[in-house]
Amino acid sequence: MSKIVLTDLLAEESTVERRVGMASANNIDKSGVVYHVITTSWRKKRLFDMDLAKYRQNLLCELCAKRGITILFSATLPTHTHEVFITPSWEILSGMIRTLNSNVAKYARNHMQEKLDGWSRVFAPDPAYVLVDSMDYLFFLGKYVFDNQQRLKEEGKSVPDSCFWMFEKSYFPEPYKADIYQKLFGMSPADLYSIYKNKTSAEVRLLSKQLFGDWTAEDNRRLFVRNR
Repeated sequence: MSKIVLTDLLAEESTVERRVGMASANNIDKSGVVYHVITTSWRKKRLFDMDLAKYRQNLLCELCAKRGITILFSATLPTHTHEVFITPSWEILSGMIRTLNSNVAKYARNHMQEKLDGWSRVFAPDPAYVLVDSMDYLFFLGKYVFDNQQRLKEEGKSVPDSCFWMFEKSYFPEPYKADIYQKLFGMSPADLYSIYKNKTSAEVRLLSKQLFGDWTAEDNRRLFVRNR
C-alpha cells in the first residue's frame, strides 16, 4: 500500500505507552497533526446523559468544521470522552476544546442543576492530549476507542454517544469523513468496523504491525509531524 504524507492528510481538511500531555504542565508536544484527546468529568463522576452528549456532539461538529479539524474516532461515555482528531495545529485544536468545554459546562449547569449540586466544577481541570506519531498506533487506537464503548454496551450500560454507528450505516456527517479511512488504512469504514468488532485487542495489535510494519520513522514523521 502506498504511503500518504502530511499534505495528503490535510487536504481532507502502536502498542508503546504514550506520554499524556497536560496543558497546565506545559508538557505537550505541539508539533503533531493527530491527537487523542480525553476529557474527564469532575472527580470522574457520572456526567453525560443522552441529552448532554447530543448537545456536545452537535457543538463539537460545528466547531471542528469551522476550524478545519477532522474527527477520526469518538466516544462519549458517562464519565469521560475520547476523540481522535486531525488538526491544522495544536493551538487550533486546544482553542476548540476550550470553547467546547466552556459551552458544555454552561449547558450542564443550566439543564442539570440538581445532578450537579455540590460539584465545584463540571470537568477535571485539563483535558489530556496524547500525540499520535505512528500509523500502527493510530490503527490500534481506533480499536481502543471502540472497546471503551463496547464494554459498556456488553454490560448493558449506557453509551451516550459513539461514532461507530457511522461505520455501520456508512453515513459520516462533517467533520467526519468517509473516505479518510481508505486513505489512511487502505480499507473501507465497514471493513475497519468489522475488524474492531470481531478481533481482540491482541489480534488488532498484531494486524497493525503486519499492515504498517514497513513504515519507517521517517515515513511516520512525514505524516504525523508538522514542524521538523
